[in-house]
Amino acid sequence: MTNDNVTRYSSVRARAIEHAFLYEMHREAWRQGEPLDVCEAEIDFRGYDLVLHWNGVTRHVQMKCTSKPSPQKASRLLEDHPSGCIVVAVLDDPDDLTPIQFGFFGGAPNEDTPSMAGFKKAKHTKGDATGHKAQRKNAVNVRKKAFDWDLPQWGDVFDKLFGEVA
Repeated sequence: MTNDNVTRYSSVRARAIEHAFLYEMHREAWRQGEPLDVCEAEIDFRGYDLVLHWNGVTRHVQMKCTSKPSPQKASRLLEDHPSGCIVVAVLDDPDDLTPIQFGFFGGAPNEDTPSMAGFKKAKHTKGDATGHKAQRKNAVNVRKKAFDWDLPQWGDVFDKLFGEVA
């Protein structure tokens, strides 16, 4: 796929990864003997895309896709929800939707969402008629260093979300 098409179809790519993410989380929960409960936000205006509940843990999850580990724009409204977190799928090949690693920003299961107060405010990607890019209300750039990028497999993401099950 050309770079133009990667940009053009970025929302398609993001949805495909979200579906793969849900499949893998359901599969891991099934293996553990307890089904995963999923609620999907119709509109992302509260800072999260998905609410996942498994084994007594509820997570409000903002999903992201990127071509390399990098800072991510996120809504500070995520802080208002229990165990809010950001999961980033890293895709290095535009012709393949297989993540090569994952990033995670959040606390331990059932802990408060980490504060995003110290991050720089995010700006709109497009400027107004004069080219000025205004700040986005409640949006910040979460630093690359704030993420745990040492998650090579879907199962590692599951453990990060819900804790390791013995």
